[in-house]
Amino acid sequence: MTSPLIADPDLHASASHRNMIDHLTAPLQAGAAESAITVSPIGMVELPTATREPLLLAAPLRALEGVAWAVTVELPGGSSTQLEFAAGTEAGAYLPLYRPPADPETGIVAPFSVRLRLVEVLASERRPVPAEQIASNLDVRLVEGVTGRMLYLLGAEKQRIRRQARELALVRTLAGAHGDALDRIGAELGVPRFFDTIRFRDPTDEERPSIFARFRFGERTFGPGRGGEITADARREPDEEYRRRLAIYKPWLYPSLGHVEATLNELLGEIGVSARALVTDESQPAAAAVHLVGVEARTARPGPPPALDLAGRAGFHEYARRTTLIWPGDEAVANGIHNARYLPSATTEQVNLLRRRLRAGYTFPAQAAIAPMLAQALDRVGRCRRALGEAGAWAVTRCQDATGGSRYELGLGADLTPPAAAELTRLANRLTAGEITLPTAPSDVEPDPAETAALLASARPRPPGEDPDGAWLLEACGLRTVHRVRTDLVYVSHIPTFGLAISGPSVTTVGTPITLEARYHATGEPGSHVLLVRGLQEAGREWTELGHGAWTVLEPAAGRDAWDAAVATGEATAAILSHVGLPVVTDPDDVAARLRGLPAELIATFRLPELESQRVTAGRPEAINDLRDLLNVLGGQGFSSALLLVVDTDEVVVVVGGIALPLAGLNLAERSATQFRWYAVRIWPNQGVSPAVSEIGYLGARSDFNPGRWGLYAIVALGQIRSQFGGTEAYEFTVDLPEGTVLSLLQYEYLMNLLAHLHPMGTRVNTWSIRQRHVDLDGGGTPEPVPPHISRTYRQYRRPRFRGATATGPNS
Repeated sequence: MTSPLIADPDLHASASHRNMIDHLTAPLQAGAAESAITVSPIGMVELPTATREPLLLAAPLRALEGVAWAVTVELPGGSSTQLEFAAGTEAGAYLPLYRPPADPETGIVAPFSVRLRLVEVLASERRPVPAEQIASNLDVRLVEGVTGRMLYLLGAEKQRIRRQARELALVRTLAGAHGDALDRIGAELGVPRFFDTIRFRDPTDEERPSIFARFRFGERTFGPGRGGEITADARREPDEEYRRRLAIYKPWLYPSLGHVEATLNELLGEIGVSARALVTDESQPAAAAVHLVGVEARTARPGPPPALDLAGRAGFHEYARRTTLIWPGDEAVANGIHNARYLPSATTEQVNLLRRRLRAGYTFPAQAAIAPMLAQALDRVGRCRRALGEAGAWAVTRCQDATGGSRYELGLGADLTPPAAAELTRLANRLTAGEITLPTAPSDVEPDPAETAALLASARPRPPGEDPDGAWLLEACGLRTVHRVRTDLVYVSHIPTFGLAISGPSVTTVGTPITLEARYHATGEPGSHVLLVRGLQEAGREWTELGHGAWTVLEPAAGRDAWDAAVATGEATAAILSHVGLPVVTDPDDVAARLRGLPAELIATFRLPELESQRVTAGRPEAINDLRDLLNVLGGQGFSSALLLVVDTDEVVVVVGGIALPLAGLNLAERSATQFRWYAVRIWPNQGVSPAVSEIGYLGARSDFNPGRWGLYAIVALGQIRSQFGGTEAYEFTVDLPEGTVLSLLQYEYLMNLLAHLHPMGTRVNTWSIRQRHVDLDGGGTPEPVPPHISRTYRQYRRPRFRGATATGPNS
């Protein structure tokens, strides 16, 4: 701890006798001589020659911060005395060790020696200092002469005065305060001292785990508690624990996430958590899909039809093709459409050059049209390929297609033939070797050599076996989506879709609702869901790597048969499930009926291996670790919930989903793995649009669109899927700990209060993984999932203050 008395004009500080000796006139200085005395490795102070009116002094060589010293002096003749240096004593504060009796006539003292023993006195222990270390801690001085002894006596009180001044200054700081001084700092910060401590009581079979009847967050009041509750025992919080809690609130600013992480790990170290917390704020991208729906009036509209009224959707598609989309082909229709656009001649020339470059790098179907930004991204890919020595054209097989659904109808995406592995290898090798050919000046073929060079510099080549689609190059050039639709087709787009598509009717009438569905299609498997396909594959691989047998994923029909065959969970199995946080099924028929009402594409069923199934049904202790491994691998792949069903003594099936499941809720994550937001925008006609009209459901994988007006609507679905990309959501950061790190209940309480104070305003902190995998509730040394009903049950350090209220507690 650093002393607050940094600037001290007194050079001799507490050694006031030395200051007075320095100011003596020459005749008097002979009566006040000071000299240094060596302490031997065995703690002996020896004066081998006679001395005149001697006085032995001792002082610490360093300031005593948070520790006191007791110096025992073994005197000649066998007696001893003790000298105490209180905590806060500064370096150079000399106290008298020994004044031997002098001859009354001459004042001479014969040679003598004393032995020193040094003990450090802490709050709860006394630590002897080895004799060989006394010399490096204690400074011993000899003052001779009556004048010297008198001057020391005159200034002896200065050591106590300066120590008291240091103590008064230190108690105004968090590091030096204690007792009532800490309580006053706590009152200033709104953080009172605790007079209780919390613990978790395991529930008995007769006790229902519910805490809210006797727990009030605002007043921090605990009742006697029942099993499954967080209960409290009386205990006055020691100063050191209180000081650690106050340290959370003492700093003022946390300007960056890096500072948050550094502060978090620094303060966690204060409570004995050596593992570094992992803070992640890499937001996962949102995917977008657009689907056009034409809405007809219930009765014929009066008057002539509007100019665009060609069955709504068809008219808009034709309008977009003629006015907005890029036609790469060199054919009469394409040239005529581009020449007819009312654009500056310079812009028309730039578009024609873009079309020419696209034809040089790709082959397109007849009368193909694509969105302008997609055309520019494909052009960048073509320029990079040419710079790396690939002159062959890449086949584009599908562009804007009015009947192609949300992926193709607006020209926002296109299908490419997958690149050959040999070509990807050549591109990667040339880029790695720096074999890049670019013109020194812009040309029609290469309008911006600097941009192409920058794009290639940002690309990170990967081998074809790892990246068979060449996404490392396509994404570097601005294609946000590179998605394998089939084994022979790659879908690309300049907007992030990542397999998201909207399916449902394209035409309806006013007042007739239609159901639309948004789905993330798995790579190479149209109609499947990426969460289930990819998630179960990765989770199954991790499960077997942990030493378990492979599970069997059931087809949808077989999964429904297993639901119907499920039986009520037995007592032995129920005991196992309670340890890992899985629900107990008492009415399997009701559960099966509720599972049938969920979106089939968001749930899957698999059968556990026979060995693990038998352990679960028999209630064997090994099943607890089996199920913990199971939930960890499923949660790590982004699944939101899991439900275990017993079919027979050797058959157990697990239902997993990206949404909440019956009884289980969201027991693998705090939110659904897939999230969708829907918007309905009336794009034609645009007269009389009222933003207050709500015509579509806002959330969910499925949404009902019930138009209240005729016209053309753009239905937009924004989706996120955490398992595919990892990371966090917008305005969120996650905090996790390395595998195997275990927090006690009090450490968990400290961490949660720390995060409540550290997180920036408007930002959510995701601590789900910590609560599921790193908290030891019962003190057994093994982490258990924190039950949802007590996950937020901990003492709030900082309390709200109101007029006339105090934040301090009783000093008892």
